[in-house]
Amino acid sequence: MNLKSSFFVMIVFLISACNNNSENRQKSKNNFVVPEEEVFQGISLLGDSLNTTIDSVAQKNQLNKLEEAEEAYLENSSLENLIWIGRREAYLSRYDLAIRTFTKAISEYPEAFEPFRHRGHRYISIRKFDEAIQDFYKASGLMEGSEIQIEEDGMPNKLNIPLSNIQFNVWYHMGLAHYLKGDWENALTAYQE
Repeated sequence: MNLKSSFFVMIVFLISACNNNSENRQKSKNNFVVPEEEVFQGISLLGDSLNTTIDSVAQKNQLNKLEEAEEAYLENSSLENLIWIGRREAYLSRYDLAIRTFTKAISEYPEAFEPFRHRGHRYISIRKFDEAIQDFYKASGLMEGSEIQIEEDGMPNKLNIPLSNIQFNVWYHMGLAHYLKGDWENALTAYQE
């Protein structure tokens, strides 16, 4: 008798949970329902699909910054402005768009190491470690002998002081990609650089 009662209660609970789904939808300031959009990003190390939910209300500030980056690029189609578009896309978890933007930067500026650094980073985000490692090796060759270049933070710390440089980020992320593949020896070599 207890088992039957428990089963009945569980069924009622599941049905009510399904019916309350519309009440859990997020609303904007104007009381419009904001649809949640899921975007496929990649496959996890355990084989699961990785999806990002895009919430335009919570990410309004980042959307505005992406728009500003796009406007800056229209005014001045420099490498730096193109990279900022890709970085802003990545901050919105749109790694697919960021990779596309960094690929465009690589085709337009093939001797620049910066777009390889950023595309490699986003390949890590979607678990494409081999592609990331190739980009970091290409970046390391192109940046050899260049002056240390401080990298402005897209999501600054409280003091708004950049804490890293592009060269460090190339070696750090190369080590991370090797580490995530379980290639400890090459990870250590990259981290020692």
